[in-house]
Amino acid sequence: MNAIEEHIQQGQLQEAASLAHTLKGSSGNMGAEALFQQAASMEAACRANDKTAALANIDDLRCVQQEVMAGLLTLEERESSPAEITSAPQGMDPDALRALLRQMEGYLDTDLGEAQNCLHKLRASSASASWFEELESALNSFDIEAARRVVQQVYKA
Repeated sequence: MNAIEEHIQQGQLQEAASLAHTLKGSSGNMGAEALFQQAASMEAACRANDKTAALANIDDLRCVQQEVMAGLLTLEERESSPAEITSAPQGMDPDALRALLRQMEGYLDTDLGEAQNCLHKLRASSASASWFEELESALNSFDIEAARRVVQQVYKA
């Protein structure tokens, strides 16, 4: 953000436009719509060589970027503190749960489709368990290490 502002202050609007374009693309890729819109406005002002409009937009762009960064930090904190895992879900035999989790853990390295099938089997009796959502999210985002950690935590409980 500081680099964009410095380029604008120095009258290097095309350089600022290039940086705003990069920010626009990155924010669009991660679904940060408000940041995407602000970066697009900044890029347009810079490409039009409108230094006054660009300077007027910098505070709004910085504010939206800070909101996105705070949201990302919250996500990172959530991912670094795994859900507490207590016991086997209601209605499922603990031995059956361990066997299914052992099977799923083996599939994490070899066949994600089969790992998803194990997840579907767990859904019927485990969807309300505190760890199920974390496991489902890890599998759906192809975060194999996070899925493995959840499986191992549940298995030990």
